[in-house]
Amino acid sequence: MHIKITNDKLQIVGTENDINELKSLFDESNNSFTIPVKFKVETSLNEKIQEIEKWVIDVYRPMFKNLKQGSMGDRYGCIQKMALFMIVHPEYSTDDIITATKAYIQSFNSDHTYMMQADYFIFKQVRHQNKEMITSKLLTWLEDGPEQYVSKDFFDSIN
Repeated sequence: MHIKITNDKLQIVGTENDINELKSLFDESNNSFTIPVKFKVETSLNEKIQEIEKWVIDVYRPMFKNLKQGSMGDRYGCIQKMALFMIVHPEYSTDDIITATKAYIQSFNSDHTYMMQADYFIFKQVRHQNKEMITSKLLTWLEDGPEQYVSKDFFDSIN
């Protein structure tokens, strides 16, 4: 159904079903149409952070569970860092993050000795040439794509 408004009239163009639906919305008692309208409501920042918190606790951190001592990282550090990451990088979905994280974890095969813990994988503060910097291995994996990385076993098999 299309509504066209000009200076002196309102024109409704639609199929027979659209017109019948419109007729059903007509209230004869006051000669008016009552048309339900749905507004897109954006979630508040607080609600978004609560969604992220639940997702981090239920989905993200458990991917690191039992891989090595401390691999799940700090619970609140993960939540804060992931909330910041998702706000700064809205172009990446939770599915993208899951895919990149799984690829990162799988790249270690069974030896997770040098794998980053979950909170440092999102963001880690490092010192480089006497300057504090923030790095993100997660962002690297998302930008490069998990298919760009070759597992350690590939190189072991060459020898």
